[in-house]
Amino acid sequence: PVLMPCILVGIFYANRKEIDKVMSVWKQHDEECIARGESTAAWTIQEVKTYMALEENGGHEVSGSVMALAPNFMKFDPSCWWMGTFLLVVRIFQTSLLIFLSDPEVQSTFGAFISLICVCTLREFEPYRIDSDDTVGVLAQWMLFIFMSILLLVHDVRSEERRVGKECRS
Repeated sequence: PVLMPCILVGIFYANRKEIDKVMSVWKQHDEECIARGESTAAWTIQEVKTYMALEENGGHEVSGSVMALAPNFMKFDPSCWWMGTFLLVVRIFQTSLLIFLSDPEVQSTFGAFISLICVCTLREFEPYRIDSDDTVGVLAQWMLFIFMSILLLVHDVRSEERRVGKECRS
C-alpha cells in the first residue's frame, strides 16, 4: 500500500513542469467558461493536448506519460499536482491501515486524526479547480471525522457500561 503512492509522487515530480503547463491552460479555459456561464466539465485532456499543440498557443506537445497521468491531477489546481497522491495516502490510512490496529479506540482515534489532517490540508490549499469541489471535499472529511469521533464515544460508553456491570455483579 505504500509503494504505489511513492511511485506516483516520483512520476508526478519528474513531470511537474509539463503538468503545470497543462493545468495552467486547463484552469484558464475553466475561468473563461465560468465567465461565459458555460460548463467547465466539457473539455477533455485530449482537447487540451490539441489546443496546446497549435502554433498560436506555443506549439507545445504533451507527452504520453502526462496524458496517462491526467486523471490523477486534472481536477486540481496547477500548484496542487501532488494532491491526488495525498488523497490516495489518506484513503489508505483510513481503510487498509486501520486493519493492522487491533484496539477499536486506537482505530477510531487514528481515523479521526487522519481526517482532521486532511481537513486542514484541504482548507489550507483549496486544491480543486472548481471551488464547490473544495467545499465538498472538506465537508466529506468533516463527516468522517465526526463519524470516527462518534464511534469512539460509543465505544467508551459501552466499555463503561461493561465495567459498571462487572462491578455490580461482584
